[in-house]
Amino acid sequence: MPIVFITKMDGGGMETFCIGLLRAWAFQGISATLYSSYSGGVRDADVPASIERVCWNIRARNSFVRLSKWLKTRADDPCLVLSQELAIVLLVLKKLRLIKNRIYYRESTDVACHYSKRFKRLMRWLWPCFDGIIEQSWAGVNVTRQVCGGRLPPCCVVRNIMDQVDCRATFEVHDGAVIKLGCIGSFKPMKGQMQLVEELSREPMQNWTLEFWGDGEKCVEVKRKVNEMGLEDCVKFNGWVNERSCIYDKCDVVVVPSDYEGLPNVILEALLYGKRVSVRPTCTGACELLRELGIGETWPWQRSLEVPVEKWGVARERLAEICEAKKVAAELLSFMGC
Repeated sequence: MPIVFITKMDGGGMETFCIGLLRAWAFQGISATLYSSYSGGVRDADVPASIERVCWNIRARNSFVRLSKWLKTRADDPCLVLSQELAIVLLVLKKLRLIKNRIYYRESTDVACHYSKRFKRLMRWLWPCFDGIIEQSWAGVNVTRQVCGGRLPPCCVVRNIMDQVDCRATFEVHDGAVIKLGCIGSFKPMKGQMQLVEELSREPMQNWTLEFWGDGEKCVEVKRKVNEMGLEDCVKFNGWVNERSCIYDKCDVVVVPSDYEGLPNVILEALLYGKRVSVRPTCTGACELLRELGIGETWPWQRSLEVPVEKWGVARERLAEICEAKKVAAELLSFMGC
């Protein structure tokens, strides 16, 4: 049975989940998906050959009418939605009996911070109508429970999914070596890049460099702050890069300075690529995973260097097992009744 896979796919960590899941599902006979895209942020070469790609700009006029008509022809196919706005639209269409597909949603951790009170009230009314919500961590479930006012649909908690990498990277950082820090993600106020630069400017150690990978509304402001503090020689801005291995090959420690996160894809990627990570305590889902892997809190970034090499190696092996693509894909298929 095909699954209708609905997401904006406009860049960021979600793409890792999308592509990893589609590749795993391709082995299980999944034959149809839909990308409703703002920017078409995924390359055609990344999409498995057996996956049908239908790409509409969801801002375009009449696109939701087209979407409902398109889904009517696939009424028996469950929908997995990765966008809050699109999820609301689909639930409204289902309430109006314009479609009858089973609708599942993944991850609502950022809802509590990103959206207006009116939108949250709408979500509180509609969220329990999902056939299921797929979360990455118990922290995400707790946020969903708050958003829904305690009225949760059937819920499944699974770990993220991504391509398994064959990386022989070492975790060792020698005394006196330049520590290469990497910060990956869009430049938004809650992502903490500005705060990270300010903290590093007060860093007494001189042997570090920082590379940013990403772009966004706050990038110019962060660049200005770097110049004001005279850190141009230490901090580099690389923009978006599609090849993840190119990013992680240049990092010793991947820093996640966000004010809040559920379970960032970048944490999972970094660990699977054999890198240390440093996560703020406010990233509740990420901290939950680190504790589960036997590492614990790693902020500030120097603390990640204090964790023994052996612990990082064991953590990577455990995470690879948790994120085993076919295993997680099979679990989701079972959960969605496929």
